[in-house]
Amino acid sequence: MRSKKNISAASVLMILTLVLSCATFIEDEQAASLDKYQEGLYRMKQDVKVNDLVLKKGEKVKLMVVVEEDAVKAYAYPADVAYLKADRVLILYMFDADFEEGVFDNKYFHTRLMEMVEPLG
Repeated sequence: MRSKKNISAASVLMILTLVLSCATFIEDEQAASLDKYQEGLYRMKQDVKVNDLVLKKGEKVKLMVVVEEDAVKAYAYPADVAYLKADRVLILYMFDADFEEGVFDNKYFHTRLMEMVEPLG
């Protein structure tokens, strides 16, 4: 009888560990809501240089947001260059650890992104 209790307790612990490890940093609905940033036109608030790629303060840009398992990235590229031909510059990279309790917060992401760009129109 005792071994069944140990197996049950071990099973419950294992299942709980599995469920917690599969907890999602960002929900599907939240990830989908980030698409709105890709529809707009923005102006850079500061110079950003990554290797030989430079976006100047005041330059008109478009954004691309990429969601990963434990992070979210925002790239900017010149508004007058086609998406597929553009060299995109990483302007914001936030990990789950950057958010309270490791859970994505759209409001906080927006605040941080708006430190880099401002919407036009």
